[in-house]
Amino acid sequence: MLNVVEEYWNRALGRDTTPGVHLVADSRGGHGVYVLGTPGCVRVTVPTDLLTDAVLAVHEIAPETLLTAEFWSEAFPDGAVLGPSQHHYLTGTDQLPDHSGIRRLNPGDHLALAELRSACPEADWEEGGFADEPGALFGAFDGGVLLAAANLTNWNGQPTDVGLLTRPEARRRGLATRTAAAASAHALRLHGIARLRALVANVPSMAIARRLGYTPYGLNVYVRL
Repeated sequence: MLNVVEEYWNRALGRDTTPGVHLVADSRGGHGVYVLGTPGCVRVTVPTDLLTDAVLAVHEIAPETLLTAEFWSEAFPDGAVLGPSQHHYLTGTDQLPDHSGIRRLNPGDHLALAELRSACPEADWEEGGFADEPGALFGAFDGGVLLAAANLTNWNGQPTDVGLLTRPEARRRGLATRTAAAASAHALRLHGIARLRALVANVPSMAIARRLGYTPYGLNVYVRL
């Protein structure tokens, strides 16, 4: 599993595989700084026009410091720092709980999904990946009310990245776990792997990943500029 993950990052970030801190100039027209930490390595991808003195000095900075929001907030005080987020990966269904009550959403559920969005903070909608044109959606309903939803957005060319959203009043009932299980099972059945990212500070989402048997691998910080 981790070979697939590393192959993806090596291809996406275009760097060598030696340990240490790697600074990569992104000439593809990106508008932010992406920092990824995996065991032994920190990879910092920056648009060429943003190679400031602070960025050029990353080789002098402790790797663990480069994976903090505080460092990048100081380097780019006008940017929006997102993270750190933990990446998790799954290739087996052994720990997935029963999710028989969760169903895949269809176009007729658009009003229920819009109502769920209005019931949640907009930041939760975005963090859950629902603004990224999901390839598949799953939901837990009570009558006609959508209490929790999961989506699958693109990772490694396939809809395998799991995102979650739960109504504030419906939390702590296991709905997010079962909905995430349904999305994960779908990704595994079709593509053999699922990924789930969660802010390290988001304790419930981190716990869901553990309960479903995901393996943590990779920590990232993103600076939106």
